[in-house]
Amino acid sequence: MAICLDLNMRQRCMRRRSAGFTLVELMVGMVLSLFIAAALGTLVVNMSRAHAELDRSSQQIENGRYAIDLLSDEIKLAGFYADATTDPLYTQPAACATAIANLGWSTSPIRAPNPIEGFTGDGDVPPCVTANSSHVFQTGLLALHRLSVKQTAVNSVSGVDAYVQSSQCTSVPLSIVISANPADFTLENVKCDAVNPVRRYLSRIYYVSPCSDCAPGDGIPTLKRLDLEGGAWKETALAEGIQEMQFEYGFDTSATPDGAPDEFRTTLDGVGGSKANDWANVMAVRVWVLSRTTEATRGYSDTKTYNLGAHGSRGPFNDGFKRRVYTTVVRLQNPAGWRES
Repeated sequence: MAICLDLNMRQRCMRRRSAGFTLVELMVGMVLSLFIAAALGTLVVNMSRAHAELDRSSQQIENGRYAIDLLSDEIKLAGFYADATTDPLYTQPAACATAIANLGWSTSPIRAPNPIEGFTGDGDVPPCVTANSSHVFQTGLLALHRLSVKQTAVNSVSGVDAYVQSSQCTSVPLSIVISANPADFTLENVKCDAVNPVRRYLSRIYYVSPCSDCAPGDGIPTLKRLDLEGGAWKETALAEGIQEMQFEYGFDTSATPDGAPDEFRTTLDGVGGSKANDWANVMAVRVWVLSRTTEATRGYSDTKTYNLGAHGSRGPFNDGFKRRVYTTVVRLQNPAGWRES
C-alpha cells in the first residue's frame, strides 16, 4: 500500500480515490443487481400465482357450500302450503306447466301439487329446461313446489302469477282460491271481518348447465334454476363451477306412514301401486354436489376419484381443475310433519 508523504503524492492519491468505479467493479455491480431484480421478479410472480390459486380455491369452496345450502333450504320448504290444506292430498302436475288450471291445484276436494319431483337427466329432462338452457347429461334435476313464506295483500296482486288464498273464517268450511285476478280473492280471515291475505305459488326446477353464459359458451358448469314467473319460465344462474348434482330420495314405505324415510332410491321403483313409486311419499333427500374451480391450475392434474353414493364414483379426470364433493341429507319438513304421530 502506497503512503502519500509529500503534497504531490497526496494530490495524486486523492485524484485516484475520487476517480470512481473501475469497469470491472461496475460490471460486477450490474450483475449482482440483475440477480436481485430476477429474484424479486420471481418472488412477485410466485406470490401472484399463489394468490390467484387461493382465490380460485376459495371461490370453489364458497360456490359449493352455497349450492348445497341453497338446495337444503329449498328442499326443507318444499310442500309448504300454509293453511291451504289440513290434510294434504297431492296431485302430480307436469313439471313445466304454466297455466293456472294445470298447476295441480283443485278445490273440491282440496288438492295441492306434489312437493317434489326428481329427474335423472337421462331422457327425462323437462322440456322447459331444454327450451331455456342446456343441461349436463345424466345429472339430476329437481322440481319443487310450495307457497311463498310471505303473505301478500290482495290489492297488491298483479300480472299473471298464481296466488293462493285460504279461508280462515270459523263459520265456513275450509276452502281455497288459486288465481291471478285480485277480484277472485274474497275469502275471509279468522275473525270473518276482512279479506284474508294471499301467498304466491312458487314452482322451481334446479339443474346443472354446462355454461354460465351460454350465448358465447364460456364452458363453466353452473347450477341454475327455472322460476315460474309471469306465466313463463325465467332462468337464473346461481353458482358457477357446479359440475354435477345428484339426488337420492327417501321414501316412507311403512304400512302406517310415519314421516320417516324407509328406503333411499335414485328414482321411482316403477312398480304400480308401490309406495316407492309415488313422489308424495318422499320424506327426505340426500344431495350430492360435485364442484370444481372455474379455471384450471397450471401444472396440476386431478387424479382423485369422487364418491357420489348410489350414483357411483367420478374421476380421475386428469385435468387441471380442482374439485370437491359436498353431501347432506335434508328432511322435507312439511310432508313429513303431517305424517308424524
